[in-house]
Amino acid sequence: MVKVLVVDDNMQNSDLLKDVLETWGYKVAIATQGLEVMPLALEFQPDLILLDIMLPGMSGFEVCMELRKTEATSLLPVILCSALNAVEDRIHGYRVGADNYLTKPINYNELKQLLASLLARKVKVDNMEMQNKNAQLVLELAGYQAPQLRQQNQDLQSLCSKVLARNSLAKIEESRVLLAAQLLGVSEVLAGTQLDKYAWLENWKCASWLKPLLKAAELAETEVSSALLQELQHLKLFREWQILFIACVCSEQLRQERIPARMLIDVLGKQFLNIGCEQTTLDMFNKVFLGEDLLLSIGV
Repeated sequence: MVKVLVVDDNMQNSDLLKDVLETWGYKVAIATQGLEVMPLALEFQPDLILLDIMLPGMSGFEVCMELRKTEATSLLPVILCSALNAVEDRIHGYRVGADNYLTKPINYNELKQLLASLLARKVKVDNMEMQNKNAQLVLELAGYQAPQLRQQNQDLQSLCSKVLARNSLAKIEESRVLLAAQLLGVSEVLAGTQLDKYAWLENWKCASWLKPLLKAAELAETEVSSALLQELQHLKLFREWQILFIACVCSEQLRQERIPARMLIDVLGKQFLNIGCEQTTLDMFNKVFLGEDLLLSIGV
C-alpha cells in the first residue's frame, strides 16, 4: 500500500486530509510539528509527504531542506501546502527542494492528479536506482575477472555524461545510456561457455530494452545489422544507442592513443554516418572533444 505522511499542526485539516487519502487507498501517518517529520519519515518510510509550511518549531521550508540533505529521503516527493500564495513563497518552496506547491484550501481533484503523477515518477526513479545498484554489483563481480573493465566503464560513463550535458536532441533517456555504459563488456566476462552471453539479464525488469542496447553497442561497426537498428528504433532507443556506440569506439581509440581526441570525429565521422548515426550526435561529441582540448591548451 502506498504511504503518505501528512504534516499539519491543524488537526482538523490533517484528519480531513487523512480521511480523503484513505478513501483513495493510501496509508496515512500524521505529524503536527516540523521536528517530528524526519524521525517519522525514517520510521514510516512514506512514498510522499504533504507538508504544511507554517509549523511550530521548524517551518515546512526548513523541513524540506533537511529532507533533501538526508540520503534516505533526498528523492522523496514533497508537496508543500500553504495558505501563502505569494510568488516569492512558491519560488522559495522550489528552491528548498519541493516537487510541487498547493495553495490552501486544497482542491482535492488537483491533489489526486498530482499524487498520481508524483508517485508514478517515484516508481520510475526507484526502479532505476535498483537497476543501478544491480549494475554496480554485476560490474564488481566482472571486475574480479577483468580488473581493467571497471576503469574502462568509468571512463565510458564519464564521456557519455559530458556528451549528454551538451544534449541538443529531444527525448533521450539519459539514465538508460549511463546504466548501459556501466555494463558494457560485462557479458563477455561473465558468459564463459554459455551460448547466450546475456543470460545474466534474464530476471532484470529492464532486460527488454537493456539487452538490445548492450548488444548493439558492443558489436563492431561492420556487424550492426539493419534489423537490430530497426529494433532500437522501435524501442525508441536509437539516439541512446548512437551516444553509447560512438562513446565506446572513441574511448577505445583514446585508450590506445591511436587518434588525438580533437581529431576523432573528423577521422571516424564518415564510418559513424555510414552505419546510421546522425550528424547532430557527432556534433555533440565534437564539442566535447574540442572543448576539452581547448581547456588543456590553456592549462585549465
